[in-house]
Amino acid sequence: MYPALTILMTEKEVLTLLNKLLERTNLVLTSPLSVHTEAPGRIDELFRQTEDDYRQFKETPWSDEIRSLVDQDVHAQFQMALLVLSYCAKRNRQRLPPTAFQFSSRELEVYDLLKKYDLLDTYSPVELRQKLISGDGTVESFFKEYREISQSLRLLVSHEDIRPGIRHYLKKQGDRYTEKFETAFGSDGAQFIVTTSDARQMELNFINRIEYKLTAEGNRITFLDRSFTVDKIVKGTTSPLGNNRFGVTKNLPENHTVTGVFTEKSLSGKLLLKKSLLFYAVFASHIDQYAEYGFDSRPLEAKEINSYLESAIKNPPDPAGHILICIASPTGFEKTGPSSSDNLLTGYKALNLSVCFFDLHTHEKFFNKIDKTSIELARFCDLETGGEKYLKLTELLSCEMDHQLRITRSVSLKYCTEFSKDHGYPDPVLVQKIFTHYAREKNLAVRDIPPMGPVIVIKRI
Repeated sequence: MYPALTILMTEKEVLTLLNKLLERTNLVLTSPLSVHTEAPGRIDELFRQTEDDYRQFKETPWSDEIRSLVDQDVHAQFQMALLVLSYCAKRNRQRLPPTAFQFSSRELEVYDLLKKYDLLDTYSPVELRQKLISGDGTVESFFKEYREISQSLRLLVSHEDIRPGIRHYLKKQGDRYTEKFETAFGSDGAQFIVTTSDARQMELNFINRIEYKLTAEGNRITFLDRSFTVDKIVKGTTSPLGNNRFGVTKNLPENHTVTGVFTEKSLSGKLLLKKSLLFYAVFASHIDQYAEYGFDSRPLEAKEINSYLESAIKNPPDPAGHILICIASPTGFEKTGPSSSDNLLTGYKALNLSVCFFDLHTHEKFFNKIDKTSIELARFCDLETGGEKYLKLTELLSCEMDHQLRITRSVSLKYCTEFSKDHGYPDPVLVQKIFTHYAREKNLAVRDIPPMGPVIVIKRI
């Protein structure tokens, strides 16, 4: 059927023969999703023909030069095409003819993974980028999941249960997809990113929660265990032109602000004394980045932080004596040393100024942990209500206590307090409440065991 000695063939004839052998393989691999709609008889036919083409390739006496150029790639393409057809047959509960190519469930995972890259085959880099900027939900989801998908690909490429030909094909496809992804979205794409719609949602959540805290009790608020009247609540933006600067169709963050004055009135003899605090909260994002790319991954830099601080303190309402500033960033803050907290706070220390930096991505806050005013400010800037904290910590801590009791048959309040603190819930009163409720609900004994303190114990039989 084919020439016996390819060494006598011209380069053009060799390419023609290779293309002929790979014709059906290319059909399967270039439009694999269409194979799903094929009838079982057609899948069976394609499998037989592809297997026959593969056998012809292996039996043809290619020259050493040809084999060194194409051997690994061609083996990989044939094996991957057979895997795709096996996958479709299995999905359709179709039994293929006896073959040497019985693919394991681990190998079939390769096709499941490659299907997740379908958008990169469907659209050009320019189209993908434009869809992300315009807020296309499908592209956004893929964009946010890309790092995890890429990690799964790297794990499969190194998995010994997958035959070398399939691993070779997977690696080449992965490299191709990475290049196309970075062409569309830039080299930051495989790192931590925040899409435009996520940033906008973070902003709305942050600003609305802050405003709710200022107005929930009428015009009263408790701060540092003292009662204040909330005056002059003003909402604004550090980007006066807002979305109009980039076109009204773009749903961009606008770097909104909320300002309020807390006033405490007291009598001293016959004099009415006033003490005021200026509270300033701002959502700080790179609007230009979101408008141009549809995402951002760059932390807030020190010079940008300074501009927000200057905006807050340049016209403080009289007679504000102390200024409270909360800067919330969807992409975190620039790290200039081993301790982000220390470096952030070093440049912003003043007797009449307390600052809280709120990383909305990690939910981490940076503030002066030995200053009561800063501690109270950080609590006030929290987005979760007391009820929400209780529910979330209950779920988190209950699972951990279940785990500890299975392993050691005991769990201490001290352990629970440290565990909760490490997971962003430092309130010991809340932990004790959940600890006590857990023991009561499970009908378990609580013993006071020095030096550990209260300990939930399961009696040994």
